[in-house]
Amino acid sequence: MLKLISDTWGNINAIPFRCDVGEDVSNVDTAIEVDLGGEEAGSHHLTSPEGLLSLAWPCLLARAAADAAMPDAALLRMIKDAVDHGVDAPHKASEEEEELGEGVVGARVAAGRPRLSTLFDGRRAEWSGLASTKKKHKMRRAIDRRFDGPKHLRTRDFGSDDEDGYGGYGGFF
Repeated sequence: MLKLISDTWGNINAIPFRCDVGEDVSNVDTAIEVDLGGEEAGSHHLTSPEGLLSLAWPCLLARAAADAAMPDAALLRMIKDAVDHGVDAPHKASEEEEELGEGVVGARVAAGRPRLSTLFDGRRAEWSGLASTKKKHKMRRAIDRRFDGPKHLRTRDFGSDDEDGYGGYGGFF
């Protein structure tokens, strides 16, 4: 699911918008309840998809690493995916996690962090050599109807484009 969120955000950013989509997302006034198995639940204010990934991915990896039945190979793959999708230090608690406060992170998440750190640092060559599963999105082409295309389809009038000689007023004055 985290890879899907990252991929969708990358795909959205490959669409040429006139404004910054990240700025619009950061204006969302929504908080989510975060339960990481601790004594308390925390609240995280959503400001960006990157922030959500930075919060969720390290916790998910640490919880998986706490399970002795989880093979190292699977954890190395998960570390590679997290790093490729923008989580620089998936073996450490993120800033977003630290902002949740004490008592939110459960014992299982905390217990998995040492194993995860050992794999991240000690077997870096192994996990970094794995093939990336991150999709690459090419920037899409778009016609800006204010400036491009046939003159009769443009949504903006310019004096130099006006064939009637009215200086861009479309003949209304």
